[in-house]
Amino acid sequence: ASTPGSADEPAMRTAEAGAAETIDSSTEKIETALRKSHYFFADLLDMFPRASYRTVASAVARLHESGKIGQDQDGKYALKEKAAE
Repeated sequence: ASTPGSADEPAMRTAEAGAAETIDSSTEKIETALRKSHYFFADLLDMFPRASYRTVASAVARLHESGKIGQDQDGKYALKEKAAE
């Protein structure tokens, strides 16, 4: 069991920071892709094969929660009008 301040704690923080950076970079890449076209979630997964399912899902959720993206009538993700400007 690890205790606060143990040698394991910085490694865990580093792993969490790496995951956050991956989500940040994926969020930017997905937003850039959505400027060009609308995509289903599965298409986004295929476009970013090096990102995990969880990373892509978190990036899409972040964009949705911030009001930057929505879904069109077909269910494809798209930038909202004000975000596309």
